[in-house]
Amino acid sequence: MHNIGQGKLLLIDQDEEYICTFPSGFARSILTVPWVELGGKVSITCPKTNYLANIEFKCKQFFSSDVNKVTAEVISPHEKKPVLKVEGEWNGRMMAKWATGKNEVFIDVNKLPIYPKSVKPIREQGRFESRRLWKDVTYGLKVTAERFRPRISQFVSATCVFSSVGERHFDGHG
Repeated sequence: MHNIGQGKLLLIDQDEEYICTFPSGFARSILTVPWVELGGKVSITCPKTNYLANIEFKCKQFFSSDVNKVTAEVISPHEKKPVLKVEGEWNGRMMAKWATGKNEVFIDVNKLPIYPKSVKPIREQGRFESRRLWKDVTYGLKVTAERFRPRISQFVSATCVFSSVGERHFDGHG
């Protein structure tokens, strides 16, 4: 899924607004254990301070086991080179490398507290709020996945068997 557009984050206490673009999402292993991977370039800008962060979510390479990798650079309005570089896993630990030469843990998301989400019940949501808009699609995906998972597995198995039998006959070995 290619995300387009941008989001705005307002930090009221700092009187700062940040404009963010979004990474794309890629569905992987849809016939086995599905998982989603973020990929692509993102930017975060602050019009008030003119700071810029360029972030890249790196997709898993075909012959690699590395997943969830991210790199980032923060650029000051007064510098041409980044004042900060960050590398790591977006769902784990990221390391910071400052322009001064200092290296440190930037964040370890596994050590952050988990807060329960607070969502209004659908009946109390506005007409265009996300959960209300997507409730039928979400329900349909859950029902379809549960209902057709055995059939999808059978189809994949049968396709593999038939294609190997066909290859043997085509090659004159069957």
